[in-house]
Amino acid sequence: MTNNQPERIEYGFQATMCSCQACVRHCEQVSGFLVPEDLPRWRHYFGVSENIRLAHVLLASPGALVGNRDGHTFRINTLVPDRQQNGMCVFLNSANRCMIHPLSPFGCKFFDGHMSDLEAQTRSHTGLMAVLNDWNKRGPYSSLWHQLYELDRIAKPPEVARGLIKQGK
Repeated sequence: MTNNQPERIEYGFQATMCSCQACVRHCEQVSGFLVPEDLPRWRHYFGVSENIRLAHVLLASPGALVGNRDGHTFRINTLVPDRQQNGMCVFLNSANRCMIHPLSPFGCKFFDGHMSDLEAQTRSHTGLMAVLNDWNKRGPYSSLWHQLYELDRIAKPPEVARGLIKQGK
């Protein structure tokens, strides 16, 4: 990894490093979700002790639609980076580079546009289960999500953002 940063591994997955146009396209439309393990890194980086102080860089997302064994779908609410006025991730600079790459969210850092659908689904499922576990425990992740929601800091649903990528916008 560059910049003398240790290689990041979460849930047994190795971080990805691609910054080609196909991968950056996601940064332009779809916010990668944070997992509970991201929050301490973000608090440290932004120099805040309370999660709500992250409200200036995060949004409450309705989250991914997932199915259960009964065939019903539901959402797992997630935290995602804020967006610029043009819809791009707030951390994507004018050179299409991530300004916080070493601590980028799990939903960014561990995905790229070249992995198989199965690999992406496996990683997504693992991260979302960590988020769901926090929600079930009423942990700090879910608490921050509620605080952002109350502040009307809400992201568009991920399927809407992915639809914009498919349309080439």
